[in-house]
Amino acid sequence: MFTVKGVKLSSIVGVAPAYIEDNLTNSIFNDSDDAEKYVKTVGVRYRRVTDEDTCTADLFVPAFNKQMDLLKWDKSEVGILIVITQTPEYVVPLQSIILQDRLGLEQTCLCLDVPLGCSGYIYGSFLIASLMQSHQIKKGVLLAGDTLTKQASKKDRSTQPLFSDAATATAFELDATASDMFFDLGNDGSGFQNIMINDGGYRNRFSEESLEYVEKGDGICLRGIDATMIGTEVFSFAISTAPKTVNQLIGQYNIDFDSLDYFVFHQANKYLNEMIRKRLKLPVEKVPYSLYDYGNSASATIPITILDKIQNEIQEKPLKMILSGFGVGLSWGAMYVETNNVIVTPIIHI
Repeated sequence: MFTVKGVKLSSIVGVAPAYIEDNLTNSIFNDSDDAEKYVKTVGVRYRRVTDEDTCTADLFVPAFNKQMDLLKWDKSEVGILIVITQTPEYVVPLQSIILQDRLGLEQTCLCLDVPLGCSGYIYGSFLIASLMQSHQIKKGVLLAGDTLTKQASKKDRSTQPLFSDAATATAFELDATASDMFFDLGNDGSGFQNIMINDGGYRNRFSEESLEYVEKGDGICLRGIDATMIGTEVFSFAISTAPKTVNQLIGQYNIDFDSLDYFVFHQANKYLNEMIRKRLKLPVEKVPYSLYDYGNSASATIPITILDKIQNEIQEKPLKMILSGFGVGLSWGAMYVETNNVIVTPIIHI
């Protein structure tokens, strides 16, 4: 558990592809009844999908530039850039270093990549805020996003109708009057195989066989380069870990439960998330969802949900929120943050 003092969350900007795919007409389902059942249970109707040539970095650029315009920051003021993504342009070099040049940042800007997914926004917020506090870096930007549709097999009904693409920029700055941020972070590498891509690293190098589809049963047919997910294991992990972590955070820092305005969770799927909400005994109105229109975009889901559902409130009045992410790794994290007049804009579609 960690406390960060004197850093405020100043702005959130989100970008998603303009192209939409509708799960009600998705050919991966057996028929219309099958599709409707999926949408009702999992909660995802529309997915935002990039074209073949558009990478996550191509979404980060307009998000960052819009944020600079909104904040009226000079790019030379940005002292740290952290990029959270599982879908970089290249294996080497770091995506953040490539973006340092592309975004017009100073060569002295500290650049870091964190290749986390579902918990990435929480980890990234901790890293950027704590580094800013420790080293008195006045302004920083956290880029969090993924183009997960590129990792989903077109023949896998466990991921293809779930995954979506989006990218976000979150600005932080030093402010001695800012309320403390609290974090609870954890990980369990014994479950690494529950969400993974088997081929393409240096344990299992890419080969011709990596492009061959293998039938796994139950509507799942995968290549070695596709994301695999053991749904039962992930479900069990998430519904036990997320509530426990949130309760630990509240208990450790004596947070007044009733004073919390919102609990924003990683948008895994509606059925799983509702189990978490009910275990925590949270009222429906305090747990926003963006799944229906934006699907599961890994590290981008928490800021995208804020922009999609509570944009007006977060920019007009102070809010007390707990943010929670959980998934690939296995890893998880919860964050308590008090916001005040955060500068936002409607999600940009390009």
